[in-house]
Amino acid sequence: MSPDGKTLYHTDTLGKKIYAFDVLPDGTATRKRLFIVTQAPGHPDGMAVDADGGIWVAMFRGARIDRYNPAGELVGTIAFPVSNITKLAFGGADLRSAFVTTAWKGLSEDERAREPLAGGLFTFRTDTPGLAQHTISLQDIV
Repeated sequence: MSPDGKTLYHTDTLGKKIYAFDVLPDGTATRKRLFIVTQAPGHPDGMAVDADGGIWVAMFRGARIDRYNPAGELVGTIAFPVSNITKLAFGGADLRSAFVTTAWKGLSEDERAREPLAGGLFTFRTDTPGLAQHTISLQDIV
């Protein structure tokens, strides 16, 4: 979700696309539109949004995280020593610690030998904090 809660982002991993939706006050998602067509190599996987509205996209089989501005323009890339980046989440007291999950699933024996850290958890600090996660109660779904 965008920082103002008005835009929902959704990853189409196999299609290598990210869509945006408007979110109405009642929570209904409307006006689906193509937001980003990701760049090769890799497929977009898990996403997170920072306090400035930056969209951080884990690139599975792409060995990186791409960061887009709220207009959908690529503004940064962080490379990793493993291919399968699955998700980024912000944490820590100031939400400036990024935690990145990776996977070894789908790697050949040779790739696993070249990527001994595959499946590991990585962390780094960011200049812009993330957003606190939205929480819901099952009672809210009635």
